[in-house]
Amino acid sequence: MRYSYFQPEWEKSNLINVFLPSAYDHSKAPVVNPDGTIVSGTENFTNGLVRAGEGSPYGKQVFNKNLNNWAPRIGLVWDPTSTGRMALRAGYAIIYNREGSWAEFSTSNPPFEQAAAVFNTLLSNPAGTAASTRPIFPVSLASSNGPWKIPQVQKWSAGVEREIWGTKFEGAYVGTKGTHLLGVTDINQPFPNIFVAQGLLSPDAVRSFPGFSSIALRTTDRNSTYHSGQFSAIRRLQHGLAFQASYTISKALTDSNSAWGGPQDSRNLRAEKGLAGFDSSQVLTFNYLWEVPFFHKKTGTAKAVLDGWQISGITNFQKGFPTTVYVPFDNAGVGSCCPRANLIGNPTGPQTLTQWFNTAAFAVPPLVTFGNAGNGIIRGPGVNYWDFAVYKKLYQRESFYAQWRAQFFNVFNHPQFQGISNFIGTSTFGQVVGAGDPRLIQFGIELAF
Repeated sequence: MRYSYFQPEWEKSNLINVFLPSAYDHSKAPVVNPDGTIVSGTENFTNGLVRAGEGSPYGKQVFNKNLNNWAPRIGLVWDPTSTGRMALRAGYAIIYNREGSWAEFSTSNPPFEQAAAVFNTLLSNPAGTAASTRPIFPVSLASSNGPWKIPQVQKWSAGVEREIWGTKFEGAYVGTKGTHLLGVTDINQPFPNIFVAQGLLSPDAVRSFPGFSSIALRTTDRNSTYHSGQFSAIRRLQHGLAFQASYTISKALTDSNSAWGGPQDSRNLRAEKGLAGFDSSQVLTFNYLWEVPFFHKKTGTAKAVLDGWQISGITNFQKGFPTTVYVPFDNAGVGSCCPRANLIGNPTGPQTLTQWFNTAAFAVPPLVTFGNAGNGIIRGPGVNYWDFAVYKKLYQRESFYAQWRAQFFNVFNHPQFQGISNFIGTSTFGQVVGAGDPRLIQFGIELAF
């Protein structure tokens, strides 16, 4: 059994509803045959891979079972006015994520997989010459830690809804907390070394496990939090008008922006906590549809020309995404690029194309040290985007419909700047280096039959 689900429900008249759904997520580990292949049907969507090596502490399983993945959920809805025009809502849920194919990362280790470069290939000598006659050594490894924990997300919310004048207004607090999230740590990262930083010594000469290069350990020790206030007003189509407006103010923090991302200092994961790469602290959106009502009673040519028009649009205002400032070389002397810069002042800047933030607030850290600037402390350009459309009904019968349309994307042609050069010491440091699409206009006719 991979998943199971049940949901009791309690209802008291039409005023109070309580939902208590619960799920059970059995994360079963794949099982290995005596020949090293994975047993068919043992909960592995990459079935058939050959496992690299033996000696798993979990017997024939690649990683430990986890039989405690209960996913309870509860929801409450209450109408204190007994009119059907107001609702108080609250909910809580625990959700588990797939662990993916992380358990099979050892199959990418030598001798099962090894990359080599070949040069000087010609038709007369297709094999070319090897990059080097030395042995391929030291090698990089990939591994997974144990006991394995399944990524988990807790979600909760509490809010109020109220219908006024045919429009639904809603305000809610929504939060999430991610636990045991996926990440990567190089457990063979050397301590900062002055000779490595100066390029006088290979980092492989001073690693904790001699004979190996980096050892990427896949872990489930990352975390995240998200807190938000979400507000909206929704009016369904009435008297030719429909609209929806929503505003969200939020903050998302994490110590890993990617399942593949690693810390600058493998021994100090706490220093990685900062704004998530997808964090947008404020978002305001508005969409609308208006059926022009003034010419419904016209007849003849006037009705054909003036009636049947619709206007719609989507407007989006959004704060920019967080950006981190890096040093473009191995300043710490740990064999990997690129550590964060040092923060020595207020990074807030003029937000111009040539200097989006205060570049003087950052400096290259001294050799064999890591930068003290946090992740995501610079916020990039935001969004100011307007889409607009005009529609004209040309012909309508029960079996045929024709409509002309004109659509304007980014109708005011506002520049949508994106991408900031964030490597200290480069010629474009602090500058905006990209932009979104300019205004686009398209015309068309829709036929339905």
